[in-house]
Amino acid sequence: MFGHPNGTTLNEQLKDIMECYSKEDEEKYGCLGIHIELIDINN
Repeated sequence: MFGHPNGTTLNEQLKDIMECYSKEDEEKYGCLGIHIELIDINN
């Protein structure tokens, strides 16, 4: 995954983001956009 080691869960990624962009920042500045792309590893 971009910016995270393979095997990092979505919840772990969100936790990492919240360390830099707090709930207070989100309320003050708005939602932080997160791009997630699902891939089919069988193709």
